[in-house]
Amino acid sequence: MEGKQEVAAGVRRWWVKNFVFVALIGALLFVTSGEVAWGMAWGYLAAVIVIVLANALVMDPALRAERSELQEGTKGWDVPLAIFVAIVGPVCTWAIAGLDVRFGWSEVSPPSAQMAALAVFVLGSFVTTWAMASNRFFSSTVRIQNDRGHHVAAAGPYRYVRHPGYTGGILAMLATPLALGSWVALIPGGLVAVAYILRTAWEDRALLAELQGYKEYAERVRSLPLARAIRRGAKRVTPRPGDGARSSAVRGRKRRSGVRRAPAEPGPGSGAGGACARGRAQEIELVGVTWVLWRPGLGRPGRVRISWA
Repeated sequence: MEGKQEVAAGVRRWWVKNFVFVALIGALLFVTSGEVAWGMAWGYLAAVIVIVLANALVMDPALRAERSELQEGTKGWDVPLAIFVAIVGPVCTWAIAGLDVRFGWSEVSPPSAQMAALAVFVLGSFVTTWAMASNRFFSSTVRIQNDRGHHVAAAGPYRYVRHPGYTGGILAMLATPLALGSWVALIPGGLVAVAYILRTAWEDRALLAELQGYKEYAERVRSLPLARAIRRGAKRVTPRPGDGARSSAVRGRKRRSGVRRAPAEPGPGSGAGGACARGRAQEIELVGVTWVLWRPGLGRPGRVRISWA
């Protein structure tokens, strides 16, 4: 009985969250634009309401309760990402789109282009809805749900791509600014898409390490190309003429307080009168990614290598 009461309470929280979500979108669009008769905003808001209702229909009550609040076991790195892709990024996108309508910074024309973008938004959102219907472990944050018998989901859209929910989210966020007639709002919308790609790569890494059966599933089904690139990392930097000695400077590093440094080997033009070619490689580990930075002397362009730790 207690479990049923907890699920019922979670479902109520889910409905409240989504009601506030829809109200927030409407308030942001109409207040920032100062235009109540904004037709595309009303169309977008109607689409969001339909999507929320569709999500409620396809999700079982336990999943709605799971998605109603932050759950124990959520990966620490996912908390800021989840807040950004679900709240901060979309809020900035809606607000900037409204301000764009008010001040006329940019315009998406003809109107049929906005309608096409709205159709892409609906399509992307329903891809996410399909993923929710096919995966009872479609949590709002990244965690291994041992308390719910977590196992690999391989039906529905998961037959074609490993993270269909994020794929749909990327489509929806990139289409939102255009549906609302704003090129400027593509800036925060694009940042949300980038955050989704990062989240895809890091979640994939966690599932490969911790979820039984996911490695075999990953061998059959591919993930987003950009997410694969981030997860694997840049294995090497493509050398340019004269860069061989500089790129070898990152070898033989030693760790010191989380930062490893190695002196650069002399490059072309070094020696007497060639001090401008000297520099230092610095490797910094940050949020699971190793950043190798080349800090050159005067007269040499900087270079950056990113590799997965």
